[in-house]
Amino acid sequence: MGDRRGRENPRGRKNLKTVFAYNIPDSMHWKGLWVIYSFYGNVVDAFIPAKRSKEGKRFGFVRFST
Repeated sequence: MGDRRGRENPRGRKNLKTVFAYNIPDSMHWKGLWVIYSFYGNVVDAFIPAKRSKEGKRFGFVRFST
């Protein structure tokens, strides 16, 4: 199962934007994704699934409030 953390419950929120991150290093945790993307806005959720892409790359999603 993937690793996920959110400060707010994103369900029911209409003003959210999701960014797809690809080729994430094996050493990166969802917290690192959160910190990096927090420079670009208010992050409310960061998620890196345990499953990899077909190419074997790690990917994740970062959700921002707008």
